[in-house]
Amino acid sequence: MSKTVEVDADAEVIMSIVSDFEAYPQWNPEIKGSWILARYDHFSKQEQRFSVVPIGATSLLTVDLEVETKLSIPGPMVKKAIGETLDHLANSLVARVQWLAGA
Repeated sequence: MSKTVEVDADAEVIMSIVSDFEAYPQWNPEIKGSWILARYDHFSKQEQRFSVVPIGATSLLTVDLEVETKLSIPGPMVKKAIGETLDHLANSLVARVQWLAGA
């Protein structure tokens, strides 16, 4: 699944946030530390990919999330959970951009 949001920042600012793994706990409360490789035991795989396309003073941020479950979970439940996770992740990243702009 994928989510795209417009962020009021240039691509370099967004990519600097995304690539600073050690700072993730500062803006994403779901991450307690960068050393955690897998937080959810019911996933055998969880990958996040970020891409940023500059469009003038703003940028389009796309977050892709791919998971594989160990348990047999109905597809609609997985999609709902992933959708909520993507919303949370995108909103947290936008809030981090806004916080850094004000700092």
